[in-house]
This record gives sequence, structure tokens and C-alpha cells, in this order.
Amino acid sequence: MPVALSHLDNGIDLILEPIVTAKTAAIGFWFSVGSRYEPKNQRGITHFVEHMLFKGTSSRTARDIALAFDRIGGYINAFTDRENLCVHCVVPSEYAEKAIEIMNDMMNHSLFSPEEIEKERQVIESEIISSYDDPEEAANEAVFQAIWPNQSLSQSIAGSVEDIASLVREDLLDWYTRYIQNGKLLICISGNFSERKIRAALETNPDRKKIFNEPPFSLPNPHEGFHFLSASFQMEQLFFCYNLEKPKTLQEYLHWHILNAIIGDTMSSRLFQSLRERAAYCYTVYSYYATSSDSALLCAYASASKK
Repeated sequence: MPVALSHLDNGIDLILEPIVTAKTAAIGFWFSVGSRYEPKNQRGITHFVEHMLFKGTSSRTARDIALAFDRIGGYINAFTDRENLCVHCVVPSEYAEKAIEIMNDMMNHSLFSPEEIEKERQVIESEIISSYDDPEEAANEAVFQAIWPNQSLSQSIAGSVEDIASLVREDLLDWYTRYIQNGKLLICISGNFSERKIRAALETNPDRKKIFNEPPFSLPNPHEGFHFLSASFQMEQLFFCYNLEKPKTLQEYLHWHILNAIIGDTMSSRLFQSLRERAAYCYTVYSYYATSSDSALLCAYASASKK
């Protein structure tokens, strides 16, 4: 069946993809906010709010939320990117409305209790520190900083330990109110579900107050050239990055993804076959194509020993 896009009266955009042969439903709540929107004195706040969505509502504890999905054989998680925060789940088809009811609760009634905030602050600090021990992740952060130095597009998604330590409950609640409760929201659902019941479940959400205002971004100013960074890792991290204009059409977007697949996205790609399979120069080698609202990046990566 065809994919259908609609706009609900309460301000939510909805994309439905019915698959009648499926046994499950995949649901994604996409909020139009990410690290790129954050002022410098609140870096990491979107990611912090993402964590707090799972820490209890006015009617559910954090354990209640986790058990609700485990008991029905479902899965729920979330991630923060540079321009989006997404809460997503996969559940058996007959529990799609129940999953939406719980996600609605998280979106509208999260508590942000002081005790949970302090506990989660420690968790996020550990997450940040662990990223410093991951050569690939640390190198990727450095690459973004080298391409877009001191620009919002290259801000760390999680922030630094110092950034997280400076955020207070009022900051988190204000961000949650503006961008989760009242910001732009796109909900995507694919699988076997009742469209009538899905719409009824989503229409229980209060009207979104349209107080979300996207900051007036300046166009990214990419830097070119060679960048060398010293680190204590045993392996060398190599990146070749090409800054591109964002694709203007869906066809152009798909063409870039096809090119990326040929270059390094699969085991049969040129990079994998030449550098790993034939030459045995490295274990990890791949490419990726990433886009934002106003730019794109094609990047090839390899990790090799110093010899």
C-alpha cells in the first residue's frame, strides 16, 4: 500500500506505511531539535533531555516504561543527532496503540525529578568519557571540528563533562517544553496496524503551541586542507572527506547513496575489497554519506597500524 502523509489538527505530521503482511509495527517520534540548535552555554542539553524521557512520568516510573515494552516483546530506544531527536520502537502489531500511548506519556508528562536528573548526569558523563576511549568515535568528532571549526554544525552531540555539569533542572524543563511538548513533531509508522486506531491514539495529544523557532543558521563555512591530530591510540585514523551541497531532489539524494555503496558502504565495495581483502592494510574501512538541512558530506574512513 502507498505511503501516506497527513497533518493532524493538533499540529503533528504523520507518515503511515501500511504493510498488511507484517507482524509488527515500527514507530518513530521525530522531534526537530538537535545539538545544532543549542547555545554554547547549553551544549548537550538535547541529548540530556532524550535520556530524561525514559526516567519517569506522572503516571509511570522509569521501570514501568521499560517493563511495558519488555512484557509485550517490544523494543524502545532513542537517539539524538545534530538536527533531530528520535524516540523509536518496534512492537507486535496488536500493541501499536499501547506503544503510542506510552510514548505520548513520555512526550507530554515526563517529570524530570531532581534525583533522576543527578543520577542520569552521572550516566551521561560516563558515556562522554567512554567516547574518549573509542578511537573511531573520537576521530569522527575531530573531523567534524576540522571541517566546520567553531560552528554549530560541529558541536558535540553529547557535550563535554563540563557542559553537562552546568545544566540545571530549569534548563532541561524549558528545553523539553519548547521542543518536545510544543516543537515540530513528525511521527512515522510502518507495519501492520489499524489506521483508525492510530489516528485516535495520536489525536489525544494536546495542541502543539508552535513556540518552536528555528535559529537563523548561517550557511556552513567548511574548511579544506590537511589536518593532523596527535593521540595516544595504537592505530592511525584516516579520513578523506568531501564537503558537498545538499541534494536538491530525491533522485540526487539516492544517487549519492548509490555512489557511497559502491565506494565503501558494503563488503563488495571498492574500498573494502582493495584495502582489506586484497592488500590487508586494515581491519576497518568504510565510507558514509551524511546530510543536514543545508549541507552534505561524503567521507571515507580507514583505521590502520602505523607501519
